[in-house]
Amino acid sequence: MGQPEQRKPVTNQRMIVPRISCDETTFAVIEWAGVPKDEVLSRIRKAVTKWSQATDDGRIAVANNNGDFKLGDLANESSSSDLWGFVRAEGFAYFKMECYCDDQPTRWEFDDCLISDD
Repeated sequence: MGQPEQRKPVTNQRMIVPRISCDETTFAVIEWAGVPKDEVLSRIRKAVTKWSQATDDGRIAVANNNGDFKLGDLANESSSSDLWGFVRAEGFAYFKMECYCDDQPTRWEFDDCLISDD
């Protein structure tokens, strides 16, 4: 009799999804597990589409956004247990998203040197 198969622990992954314009910087930090990185967008689209077709909450949420349902709208639906059931059904063991917006961008950028010339 062999040893029981060891399951590889699920490790959360993280990505940043940005929107950069001249008047604001907005980004979502998405943390997830159970789905390859290159499939996150397509699987979230499938989950949201199924949710919007199968539930009243989904139909209303999409209608309230004129059919233009984006990441910010997804964040606003974070309390919808129906939606997260559809997300789990697409293979996500874990999914968390936080959105950030700075509508008064600074001239400070990530790669700016932090040593002064003074």
